[in-house]
Amino acid sequence: MQTALLKYDINQVFEMLPLVCSKNNYTIREINIENKIIRARKGRFLFSGKLELELRVLKLDNEILNIGVKILKNGTPQKDLEEKFVNSIYNFF
Repeated sequence: MQTALLKYDINQVFEMLPLVCSKNNYTIREINIENKIIRARKGRFLFSGKLELELRVLKLDNEILNIGVKILKNGTPQKDLEEKFVNSIYNFF
């Protein structure tokens, strides 16, 4: 799991993350506002396997947020894709 650290309001970040997912061609499956978790999917299972994305937003202190990014393909972590997604979060904000 890769992480991104941001200095923004937690609600603002949580509202913008679905846009980051959309820009990276992920389809939102679930948004859990209470626990600040977003789950998304990309690709078709029949062809090359689908990618599962999970974003967890945690408040570290009054100003710093930690966004955990986990991407799995057929149950295997995809570290290079996680790094690219973290970079797209930083580019978005």
